[in-house]
Amino acid sequence: MTIIFEVDPYVRIGKIYFSMKKENVRKIYSNFKNYAGHNICGIPIPDRDYFSEIGATVEYDRSGKVSFVELDSRCKVYLKGFSLFDHSFESILQWLGAVDDAIVRQEDGLTSLEFGISIYAPDHSECATAPPKLVSAFEKNYYGDLFKEAT
Repeated sequence: MTIIFEVDPYVRIGKIYFSMKKENVRKIYSNFKNYAGHNICGIPIPDRDYFSEIGATVEYDRSGKVSFVELDSRCKVYLKGFSLFDHSFESILQWLGAVDDAIVRQEDGLTSLEFGISIYAPDHSECATAPPKLVSAFEKNYYGDLFKEAT
């Protein structure tokens, strides 16, 4: 079963809203494994749920609200009608580049602060036609000042 997720930047991805509490997400997608928040070498790792049937990881902030959603290719993810898993990383970069002049490129993907999404495509340098492995959407200010100099 393929689930369709439309990105509404900084508001929602599919039925998951960034203002939504984890209990409400779990009512929509009930089969999950929780990974409780903890610290690794002083770095906080947020509380998150993995929904294996749909290939989604939902991360929660300290108040238990959705802050980040990561989807794998079992999902159909659309941004402004453009199907992200049905195109190569280079095609996505070209399409996004036409509407977002502040894309942050990383070695294994990109982040668009204009649209609140990240594309993880570790194989793009070896295979230009490879689609992304993961697509993520995040709440406003999720990355704080991390990309401040890039915008």
